[in-house]
Formats: sequence, C-alpha cells, structure tokens
Amino acid sequence: MSDDPIANPPSDDEARGLAQLLESHDDPTVLIDDAYTIIATNRAYADAYGATADDLRGNKCHRVSHRSDVPCHERGEDCPVKRVMAEGRRVETLHIHFHEDEGPERVQVRGYPVDLGGRRLLLERIRRLDPDEPIGREMGEELLGNSPVMLGTLQRLLQAAGLTGSVLIQGESGVGKELAARFVHRHSARAAGPFVTADCTAIPETLFESELFGHERGAFTGSAQRRIGLFESANEGTLFLDEIGELPMSMQAKLLRAIETGEIRRLGSSQTIQTQVRIVAATNRDLRRMVADGTFRLDLYYRLATHEVLMPPLRDRTQDIPLICRHLLSRFGMRPPPAIDEAALRRLAAYRWPGNVRELRNVLERALADGPLIHAGIVERVLTGEDRSEAPPVSGASPPALRPLSGGNRTGFARTASADRPAGRPDEDESLDSLQRRLLVEHLHRFDGNRARVAAALGVSERTVYRWIRRYQV
Repeated sequence: MSDDPIANPPSDDEARGLAQLLESHDDPTVLIDDAYTIIATNRAYADAYGATADDLRGNKCHRVSHRSDVPCHERGEDCPVKRVMAEGRRVETLHIHFHEDEGPERVQVRGYPVDLGGRRLLLERIRRLDPDEPIGREMGEELLGNSPVMLGTLQRLLQAAGLTGSVLIQGESGVGKELAARFVHRHSARAAGPFVTADCTAIPETLFESELFGHERGAFTGSAQRRIGLFESANEGTLFLDEIGELPMSMQAKLLRAIETGEIRRLGSSQTIQTQVRIVAATNRDLRRMVADGTFRLDLYYRLATHEVLMPPLRDRTQDIPLICRHLLSRFGMRPPPAIDEAALRRLAAYRWPGNVRELRNVLERALADGPLIHAGIVERVLTGEDRSEAPPVSGASPPALRPLSGGNRTGFARTASADRPAGRPDEDESLDSLQRRLLVEHLHRFDGNRARVAAALGVSERTVYRWIRRYQV
C-alpha cells in the first residue's frame, strides 16, 4: 500500500463533484485512497468531525477519526482501507472514533471498493451507534457500555483481535471476561474457526491430558473409544482457557509445551498432531503476584500475556448501568416488559458491585419478584438481603447483616454488627482474600452449605463459590 500522495489527485472542482455524489448518503461518508488520504466527504462526515469538507480533503483518515498518527491496522485494529485495497470486496467492522467533542464513540464502518480512473479507492460509510444500542449478536452480545473506560477497553480488545499472539483477559468475577474472549475471536482472522472453552477449575489433574489433548481407545481404564481433545477441537480457531490462575503447577508445564510448539499427542498414541490454535486466557487472579509467590510459571505467563486487557469493574463505569439494566430486563421474556425507575437506577449506581454485571443481573431478577416495575424500595431490600427473610438462621440466631458501602471498601460490604467488631466499622484494614474467606464462611453457614444459594446471595457464579472453597480450604 502506497504512502505517497495520490497520483493525479482530483482538482478542486472534481473533488467537489465527488462530494456532491456522496451527498446521496445520509450517513457520514468519505472517499479514501490507498495512502489513507481523504479525497472527498459529504456534509454529514464533515459535521461529525467538526470541520469543513475542504479542510478534511488531503488529511489522513486515521488522524481525523482516530486522532492517531499511524493507520489503525498498525495499532492492531481491523482497517477498512487495508482490507478493501487487498481484497477488493465490501467489508464491515466496529471501530471507536473520536468526533467533534473529542470523546470516544462506537461506530459501525462499512467499506466498499470504488474504481476511479483505474485506481481503487475506498468508499467508507459510518453509522454512529446509538448510546443505548448494544453491540450486535455477531459482534459480541452483552459486552455493553458507552462510558470512556469501557470504550477504551473495547478499543484494546479490537487491537488484540487484529494482532497475532495469545491474549490474557484479567478482571474481577462477573465483569464479562468470557464475553470479551468471544469478542476477540469474532473480530480476529480466526472468526470462521471454532471457539472452544476449557474451564480450568473443572479439569481434574488426572484427566488434564485427556481433556486437552484427547486419548485413544484403551489408553486407560474406562476409555472405551477415541476422544478428541480441546486443542484438536479448536484447531484453526480459538481455545479459551477460563480461570487459568487455578491451574496447578503440574498442569502448567504440559500446557506450556503445547502452546509453544502447537504439537499434541493423544494419550495412548505415538503420533504427533500439529495444531494451529490461538490462546485466549482469562483470570480474576493477579498472575504476576502468583509468579512472585511461585504458584504460576513465569514462562507460561509470558506465553499467555502477549496482549493483556483488563476488564473494568462495574463500579468504575456506573454510567453504563442504565443501558445494561435495560438490556438485561429486555431479555427476561416477561409480559408486560419490566421497567425500572430513575430512583432505582440512582440507588444501583451508588452500590459498589463486588459481583459486577453478574450480580446486577441477580439483583434485577430478585427485584422482579415484587412486580414488573422496579423501584428504589425493592432495590434497597435486595441489596441489603432483606428480600431473603426465608433464609434459615444459624444456631437459632440471625447471621451478621451486610450493608453496601458507598465507597472505600474494595468489596463493597461492611459488617453492621458482630461479637468481635464494633457495629458499622468498615473492613478497610482487611485484605481482599481474608474478607472473601470470611464472607464465604458466613454465607456457607447461613445457607447450610448450599453453594447455589451462597452464589446467589454474593452475586457470583456457583463455579466461583466452588473455586473459593478450594482456594481457602473451607
């Protein structure tokens, strides 16, 4: 692709004539050459970027829409100019653009090849997505948000998707790490291939090689037929290693070799199979600290973290809560459709959300037991646990109540009364691990060891509760 200005550029009159042709499109529309130079725009495009058509003509498209000195593909994004010039066919992608107010905004970009005087150009149409419009199913359903921090995260995910190498997605439980992994897959060159999930918390050490690499019939007692492993199933696609931080050291060495070489061998076979698999891993643990503690291999960490993306917690993007609530409520399948009032939304925005979006969904479902209109009163009762009055007491006494904090505490909870802690004193001097363990123990007692009810009360998945039980040896 040429970096030189367009050969025989159109005259001013020709450029204005092209701009008039672009006026047939209502969306912002621009004509770009193979050196990323803007040839002509319509008025909607000029208005979107706060300039006149004459001012934009001759500028680089990436400087106008991305505020970047380099083309977007050099930063890892899916570049319509590069693809149209190379493939000569229509393309469609999701981008983060910066419009006249300098703020980030999600847009859908459609690019079409155009021939002008024997030279291929790009006709690019831009649809500015409505702030309440979720990313479509083909683009990663439920990965919602228009807050600056979430748009920045989407940008990093798009960049990681457009590059090669493994991706490590980190973040607290419930922030949408698997959705982010699917988003990376769907925007990558492997989108047509399979997306296979390996839950590292659910693979017993004795079955690890069989699950990931497969086995032949008769390889061990009970193996009555050949089994294709997850690596082989994900060939030419993406293997998502969920909760990679829970993988024991003995398994990490075996996984590392498979990632480094791409070679696997089914148990009971002498034949080596070459695979082409992209690894996307996710964890809610601090792998760097685990490396320092000697519980995670440094070489495996470097293999996984070619590109690192941190998913923001919900408390850091509370302005996205109304959008997320409306989307979740629309998916509950209720008639009439449920609604939520402004006072309830303000109460949700003031909460700390230790369980993030997964906890928000749980709160909304519990609140709907009071009727199709969610108001601040029922939200308050759900957040404080007062809607669970049927919960059995421990040894004839009520368990310590938990109240949400408006700030300060990292988990969002403080105990209101206990025998060893003054009422209302926050747990600010307590480590996250010790606080999680204490909350887990209290809730296991409260619900007689029922992991499903503990998970619902804490706003996390049952799998997370099981993982905490193992981690803290409860």
